[in-house]
Amino acid sequence: MIHKRISLLVCSLYQITAFAQQINHVITFFVQDLPLAAYSQEELDRLGMVNNVTKKIIKNQLKPIVNNNVFATYMGYLSITDELNQITFPRKTEQPELFILITQQINQVMMVGNTIAYWQIAPNTPAKMLHAVREKYPNSNVYYWNITYATPPKKGIVPLQTIVIFANPEEVLLPTGTYLTMNSPHLILPDVYVKKGYDGLSNALFVLTIKQFFGPVTKSIFKQQKDFAGLLAS
Repeated sequence: MIHKRISLLVCSLYQITAFAQQINHVITFFVQDLPLAAYSQEELDRLGMVNNVTKKIIKNQLKPIVNNNVFATYMGYLSITDELNQITFPRKTEQPELFILITQQINQVMMVGNTIAYWQIAPNTPAKMLHAVREKYPNSNVYYWNITYATPPKKGIVPLQTIVIFANPEEVLLPTGTYLTMNSPHLILPDVYVKKGYDGLSNALFVLTIKQFFGPVTKSIFKQQKDFAGLLAS
């Protein structure tokens, strides 16, 4: 299992090399459909399943979700999942540590003129925050991500070093725990998982209202196909 994970990390590093040459170093992660085994019986019941339904039928019901597109921001950049279901940002932090906020809406709080003072979670909007820090096992060269739940920001103010994933926190999952990684200037975060019912359209409509405040990440935003996500690059 460890060798398999390391192989995946090496492949991911290879995929982002060309992009990284243009912007030095990156923060990146993949978005995957939540595996069937991770759904609780209660969630399967809400999806209209019953106990004696075969797993094959359930898998057909849980068709791919990620192609609805997942949107995220970080340090003034806006990105969406690309054709590999990958989100990538320029790395803007010296330390291998950041927050991940999952919420559907954030509001800008302005200073004088058109300068944004900070972003704030919209009132009465569900939100979940996690803390990610890359650490090293003692007396070894093995590195890992330690993902833990974080206390929601005071007064809803979003910390500067935060990746904001636009989604209902009940529909997107970043499991807590430890995940093997590499000692690389590129920060390759653990996978994020999307549940059935993810409302990509509503999230896209909200992102369109704030996209003028962000710069695009070319690798993620400019896509050849002329779909709805392509509007974000216009």
